[in-house]
Amino acid sequence: MRDEVGIRGKAAAWLGAFIVAALLVTAAGASYISPFPPDEMRLCEGPSGLSLDHPLGMDKHGRDVLSRLIYGSRVSVIVGAGTVALSVVIGFLLGATAGLRGGLWDQLVMRVVDVLLAFPGILLAIALTAITGPSVTNVIIALSARGWVAYARLARGQVLVEREKGYVEAARSIGASTPRIVLAHLLPNVTAPVVVQATFGMAGAILAEASLSFLGLGPQGVPSWGAMLNDGTSFLRTAPHLAIVPGLAIMATVMAFNFLGDALRDRLAGN
Repeated sequence: MRDEVGIRGKAAAWLGAFIVAALLVTAAGASYISPFPPDEMRLCEGPSGLSLDHPLGMDKHGRDVLSRLIYGSRVSVIVGAGTVALSVVIGFLLGATAGLRGGLWDQLVMRVVDVLLAFPGILLAIALTAITGPSVTNVIIALSARGWVAYARLARGQVLVEREKGYVEAARSIGASTPRIVLAHLLPNVTAPVVVQATFGMAGAILAEASLSFLGLGPQGVPSWGAMLNDGTSFLRTAPHLAIVPGLAIMATVMAFNFLGDALRDRLAGN
């Protein structure tokens, strides 16, 4: 039974890695892979079903769904990577310094974390994007406004364990500053759990961006899977593929990052 579970876990890991790699390649080469410009309209032809010229059909404006799906992957990757990168930097620095210094700074950071955890992340993101306006940058900032707390708690917990070890005491004894201890000594030793958390964070950020776009609060002027899903809901009876295709893309991407995160967690845990 254990061997069977291991085989399934490896298969899921390889599947996740393949989908993530395909997503990154598609996002990077969207302008070369896309058969049509994503905003090219043929109003007299849409919406339409699947055909040789348009394998995934056309939407209500006569735009090629496959092309928009390809370009939508770029938005998902940019928002996901930007959100995770910003959240990791803020969360790690605040959490690590709080765990290392302790005292009032630790209490202050953790109280801020507790306050932010009291708010549902998606509702906070909706409020911020509604105030600042829908754009790629604003969506990244809105999602990072609460996204950093998970990395802060993780970094703090890891640092509380590591700070009592000999190499930290040795760095302190030679007069190393707190930022130097955090970046030069603690960072390499707490990277593994942060990487695993970041993998799951990519899935969450991509799903959150799709949710915001579905509500009309996502990036404007560029194709987005969430916006495509919203547009497709009006044609569930006549052209269900307009909603099914972007929905499957979101599901497959989130599933792939979760599979990859599970595999990394098991690998780093020695399972």
